[in-house]
Amino acid sequence: MPNLRTPKVRITTVTGRPIEAGPVRLIPVVRVVTLGQRRGTVGSDYVSGWGWAVAWLSPIAILVEGPEGEERLPIRDETQTALLSIGLGALLFAALLWLIIRATTRAHPATTHQEVL
Repeated sequence: MPNLRTPKVRITTVTGRPIEAGPVRLIPVVRVVTLGQRRGTVGSDYVSGWGWAVAWLSPIAILVEGPEGEERLPIRDETQTALLSIGLGALLFAALLWLIIRATTRAHPATTHQEVL
C-alpha cells in the first residue's frame, strides 16, 4: 500500500494542440510539474476524502513541422529566470539584514551586568 501522507511530485512533458499556419504546423511543448496529496476512506458508515494539488507549467519548446522537415525551437522562459532571481535576491537581502541586526543588537557582557555597590 503506498504512503499517502507524503506529497507526490510528478514531472511530465506535454505537447499541446497543433496550430496550422499554411504549410507549417506548430506544436507547443510544455513541462508540467505537479505536487499533490490525496486520501480517501470508504467504510461501512461513511465515505470521505480530501486532497490538494499544485501545478506549474513551463513552456520549453515549439516543434515546427514543415515541408523541409521537423525542427525544435527551444523557449527560454525569461519571466521564470527573472522571478527566481528576484526571489533569491530577496532571501539574500533578508539574511544579510538579519545578520546586521543580530550583530548590532547583541549585548556585550561588560555592559549587560552592572554591579551595585
